[in-house]
Amino acid sequence: MARFCTERYKKPTSSNFDNLYSHLTNYSLNKVNDAYVHSNTLHDQVTGSKRLLSTVFSQMAACGVRPKKLWHDVKLIIVKTVLAMLPELMIQYEKTFSGKEGPQCFQIVGFDIMVREDGSPILLEVNACPSLTIDHGGPDGDSRQKSVVDEVIKIPLVRDTLLLVTGQLQDGLVGTPAGGAWRSTDDLSSTKRKAHLSEIFPNRYGRQAASLLFLDKVVYIFMQYASAHGAMHVPLSGIKRFVKNSFIFTSKYGVFISGWHAGAPTAMTRAGDRYSARGLLERCQQYATRQAGRDCGYEDLFMTGELEKKVSDICQYYVGDSHNEKGLFFHGFLSFMIFIAERQFPAESSLQRQLQKLFDAVTNALRNKGVRSKRLRREEFETKSGREKKIYLLPTRIRLNKRRSKSCEPLKVVVRSTERKPDRNNNKENVPTLPRIHKLK
Repeated sequence: MARFCTERYKKPTSSNFDNLYSHLTNYSLNKVNDAYVHSNTLHDQVTGSKRLLSTVFSQMAACGVRPKKLWHDVKLIIVKTVLAMLPELMIQYEKTFSGKEGPQCFQIVGFDIMVREDGSPILLEVNACPSLTIDHGGPDGDSRQKSVVDEVIKIPLVRDTLLLVTGQLQDGLVGTPAGGAWRSTDDLSSTKRKAHLSEIFPNRYGRQAASLLFLDKVVYIFMQYASAHGAMHVPLSGIKRFVKNSFIFTSKYGVFISGWHAGAPTAMTRAGDRYSARGLLERCQQYATRQAGRDCGYEDLFMTGELEKKVSDICQYYVGDSHNEKGLFFHGFLSFMIFIAERQFPAESSLQRQLQKLFDAVTNALRNKGVRSKRLRREEFETKSGREKKIYLLPTRIRLNKRRSKSCEPLKVVVRSTERKPDRNNNKENVPTLPRIHKLK
């Protein structure tokens, strides 16, 4: 849905800075303003203070804004935001359900997005508990009146969410309207027949955003060095073990070994420049064999006492205590990984590339040390149709050949044939048809 201020927007100045009705669209704030326009019918919402998104898209298209591009950009914002939230959710899930099967957790979140004059969207905030009410206070302050906009949007949302988490949302009904046209939901009966949820990752925007799904790797590394199973922090001893472990990974130059010691190759050159590809590879493999059993990790990146100081600085930044005995929580551990990545791979073009190379190096090192935990990888597989992909970030939670819990059993739908009373739109039919939305001229 779209919310509007109850007073015309003016660029903030020292004189109008306190006029919240002109700068904030919050319903809880604007509803007390006399200028707020409640919508009793879908006809009213065309000019109301709260409108259907399809209505606003039609109005914006008349002003020269491209609604399809705007909606595409909004969905990309949502995908990127959720991917950024996943690491913390994974850690919290493992802590809460450590050692036992967890339920099908889900959550409905709200995204507040502001649209610039040029049609570009900006994320303002994410609401963990958006309002799901469909009514508002009446003029007398005592009675409650239903909001037609909230009813059309929120009832299908909650219904389809429950069907989704219980595995009953039919795949054939998920999708956009035929032809991709922006059309209003002016027939309430249609909200009872078709699904209103569509998957946007990984099957819709997987190619555009798949490269951003890499922070789960740092979660697996974090879990590996945490002080205990399900712990929420990595102590200083775990940080030192992380730095001390050997990291061996492949590159276009052959095999690179971080941490230089006597006898290590002093230069990596392309095949044919100084060494043949085979000779260089053999030399590096011989050196790796001689170093087996030794620690030749990232200690050389730090001067004496620098590691401890860096950890103290990170603790001071996040928790306000430079002597925090618990160590680094996830965001602090990620900051430490960023510090390592920037030092180890300064030639990379972006921080994302630096982190990806570091995560791959650490993961390979743990595997070389015999770590075969499922925590070090995600599970990806295609569905039977071969047209969709499913991703499990916590593969140990995949239930295979296990009895489903009662909370996951299909819902029993009870069909009741009762006479429908006339609604607020004076529709007396059993299946009401709401009036069609008319565009503003």
